[in-house]
Amino acid sequence: MTAPTENEPRLRVDLPPGFAGIPITGSEEDVLRSIDRMVARAAETAQATQTTPPNVDELRAQLTALTGALAEQRIQLYGRFAVDGAEPTEPALATLTLAMRELTTTPEQRDLLGDQRGAIVAELARAYRKRVPDARVEAQRITLGPAVVAYRAGSYHFTDEETGGRGPDVRPEFKVEVQIPTPDLTRIIVLVVVTGSEAAWPSTIAHTAAIANSIRFDASGTGTT
Repeated sequence: MTAPTENEPRLRVDLPPGFAGIPITGSEEDVLRSIDRMVARAAETAQATQTTPPNVDELRAQLTALTGALAEQRIQLYGRFAVDGAEPTEPALATLTLAMRELTTTPEQRDLLGDQRGAIVAELARAYRKRVPDARVEAQRITLGPAVVAYRAGSYHFTDEETGGRGPDVRPEFKVEVQIPTPDLTRIIVLVVVTGSEAAWPSTIAHTAAIANSIRFDASGTGTT
């Protein structure tokens, strides 16, 4: 796990009710406390629903390994929340990741560009369409500024290792991805929300729009996710 430096920019975001997640930034102690809360919540949910409780030590080890991998990808927040499914009594789950990656521009290039985030968004959209030709890709304006919003209905192929030796598996995946250049042109904010339920996709899209419009960029590094 990695902690941001004192001056590293942070993101502030309003999360949906019932969101359960792990902030990857912060001290190792903060991350471990978040993992403990997720493990406790999983145990409470199993008890309330009378399902098999998780192996606490195994789940904690899995989440600890996951946060380490996410930190290497510059992901700042990971978690899940309920979205409306086919039936009101059967909500589906959506998985959220929020990352901030460096944009490879020099100070001279940023001075030359000025606030030309629209041009950067157009290039990001072009690259996304080339990389994921079956996605619907749009340039939109959200609260923080111009953004790329991509929608894709597809599937995720799990390897034998990812399924814990149960064999390869293919599951439906309905994804919304938002890419936002930061106002200072130094980074790209990447918000990805995925659900496995087609019926829950409209709700997932609405939640993603609300989350994206709530994102605030704190260049001073004093904010919290």
